[in-house]
Amino acid sequence: MLLDFEVAHWGHPLFDVSFCLGHLMLKGWVLRREAPALAVIQAFLRGYGQSVDGLIPHIGLLLLARLDGKSPMPYVKGSALRDRIRKTAMAWIRYSGQDDPLDLIKSAWQLS
Repeated sequence: MLLDFEVAHWGHPLFDVSFCLGHLMLKGWVLRREAPALAVIQAFLRGYGQSVDGLIPHIGLLLLARLDGKSPMPYVKGSALRDRIRKTAMAWIRYSGQDDPLDLIKSAWQLS
């Protein structure tokens, strides 16, 4: 069940899914709780029940927007972490492959 409807809207579901997953990724990084956040992301995608074309580039855009856009996440602190997230976001914006999104998230979080 999606509990935070702050930006959920009628439109392309790619935005809603990407926004939720990007938020979970940021929380995983900041709280150093990547493995539990990954479990939540896996459950979310399993519950969603379908693949989402363009998911990784869109998450990349939203990660970057949440760092440097008009509505930045104030809890993302430290230049090293911010640079790591930016590097991931920029790579994902250019991503055009067909890998499983979970594999890319694990890689970004350096989980095996």
